[in-house]
Amino acid sequence: MQISITARHLALTPSLGDYVRKKLEKVGRHYPGLLRAQAILIVEKLLHIVEIVVHSSDRHDFRVEARSSDMYAAIDIAVDKLNKHLMHQKDKLVLGTRRKSRLLARRIRTSPSSSPMPPVLPLEEGMTGSDDESSPVAEVKPFVPESMTVRDAVDEMDRLGYNFYVFSNEEKKGRLHIVYRRSDGTCALLFPKA
Repeated sequence: MQISITARHLALTPSLGDYVRKKLEKVGRHYPGLLRAQAILIVEKLLHIVEIVVHSSDRHDFRVEARSSDMYAAIDIAVDKLNKHLMHQKDKLVLGTRRKSRLLARRIRTSPSSSPMPPVLPLEEGMTGSDDESSPVAEVKPFVPESMTVRDAVDEMDRLGYNFYVFSNEEKKGRLHIVYRRSDGTCALLFPKA
C-alpha cells in the first residue's frame, strides 16, 4: 500500500512519519484490497488533528478524522476508527455473500412438492394471473420506470445492489429495457423486439 503523509503547521519528524507509516502498514496487512493511504497531520493552536483517507481496489474511499491534545494519541484514535470502519465493511461483504449462499442453498434444497409456496398477494384488478393457491406470483409491486441511459441504469443497479433494473431507455425513445447482472459478473440488456 502506498502511504503519503502531509504535515500542516508542524514539522514532520522522522519518528512521527515512521509511527504513522507503521500504523497504516499494519492496517494494510489486515485488509489487502487497500491501494493507497493519505494521512494529513494538522496543528491548530493546542489541538492536533489527524485525517486519514484510504482508497481501496473496489472503488471505496474510507475517511476518518481524530482530534486530541497529543499528536500520537490523535493518530491512534484515527487508526482505531479506520480499523472499525474497515472491519464493518468487510463484515458486510462476508455476511452478504454468506446470506446469498444460504438463500441459494435453501432454494436448491426445497422443491415445489416438499414445501408450500409463500402466500400469494391478491393481484390488482386488470392484471392477469390466477386466483388459485398455485400461482407463482408472490408479490405485486407497481413502479414507474425512470428515463435514463443504459450506463446510468447499470450504475443505478450497482448503487442499489440489485441483480436487475427496469428503466425507460432515453436512447430508444423511452422504450422499456431491462439491464441485469449475469453470473460471470458482466451486464446484459433485455428489450422487446420492435
